Amino acid sequence: MGVHVHYDLHQLATLPDTPSKWQLMETEIKTVMNHPAVAAYYLADEPGGNGIDPALLEKAYDFVKGVDPNRPITEVFCCVDPAKYINSFDIGMADPYPIPTSSPFIITVKVNQLIATGKPFFIVVQSFGGGEIWERQPTPAEERAMTYIAMLTGAIGIQYFVRSPGQFPYAETSWSECRRLSLEFRELSSAILIGGPRVNVTPSISQILATGWGERVNGTWVVAAVNVENSPVTLPLPPRRSLPARRALFPAAVDVVARLPPLGATACVKTAYRFPPIKSTQVNPANLLANPSFEQVTSPSGPDGAYLNVPADHGSTYLTDTRFSVDGLHSLQLTTPTKGQGFTVEPFNIRLDKDTEYELTFWAVSRQANLTLLFSFSDLTPACESPVTVHCVHSS
Repeated sequence: MGVHVHYDLHQLATLPDTPSKWQLMETEIKTVMNHPAVAAYYLADEPGGNGIDPALLEKAYDFVKGVDPNRPITEVFCCVDPAKYINSFDIGMADPYPIPTSSPFIITVKVNQLIATGKPFFIVVQSFGGGEIWERQPTPAEERAMTYIAMLTGAIGIQYFVRSPGQFPYAETSWSECRRLSLEFRELSSAILIGGPRVNVTPSISQILATGWGERVNGTWVVAAVNVENSPVTLPLPPRRSLPARRALFPAAVDVVARLPPLGATACVKTAYRFPPIKSTQVNPANLLANPSFEQVTSPSGPDGAYLNVPADHGSTYLTDTRFSVDGLHSLQLTTPTKGQGFTVEPFNIRLDKDTEYELTFWAVSRQANLTLLFSFSDLTPACESPVTVHCVHSS
């Protein structure tokens, strides 16, 4: 289905060193290691706070690598310097949960510790509240602030922590914001995941945190900014002669380059811009299809100019994708777990004239071998009396 997981081994990995422990771990790893959904093994949950001996985790790390050397190992840290466990993980994680007693900006303290290890890291963003020491859950603006602060400071991944799926977060507004953020990150993946190097961005106002990335195509770059304080601010940009054009990637977001409105308690706001906008230059002007290369994306993830018909298998998914493209920046990713039961794409209506030859050109790439991409021509009028022939000029 295209979903990946951290496979949890921490309850076994932190047990005392006994032969039965290692036998159980080996059996469990071999049971799941060939499953395509397993992205990493989760070896320890807050080992510092639970008094776990680093040597015990280092032995567990070596054991897991001996069984499955192909996947990274992760650990999450809360109240200890992750450097103490540096030999037992490949990807560090931290779970600072600041709401409501602290500012989202406190995330940078843990970020600096993780950066010092020299290893890639995730931030586990708080998405729960109302119990224990957390009086309430984060607001949508706070979810957004924590997520973008983590991304701007170097995190390669975000995980939202909930106490119980379906119960926390219990406010649909907060959970909807997490969904929206995941779609925004997908739209930004062409820059922050597979683009060029980071671009130094120095705001003229200290309460603004900003970072830029080189774009993977067209020599453009993306800059994202966060207002880390609960007060409005105006952030001027360099003169237009050095930045000839800019476009908000997410039009519904608050414009940090202009005047920010007053925010709620401890709330922060972000937005992202591209300099200059991507220009689509390769689409043939005679092309009859609306939005043929999916460049028009009014809302992240939703392709304009086509119906995507509901599939029989509700595990099927569709998303616009900025990691691959032929023209401009976008393509359309379709995931079809069950053969013949995935989404179908129906382009916006076009008119075909009698006795006229048309050329159909498409680009497609699959993650697996021996997949079939089916084309059908429905709603053809009597004007098309002869059979329709499709010539495959190239495929990959």
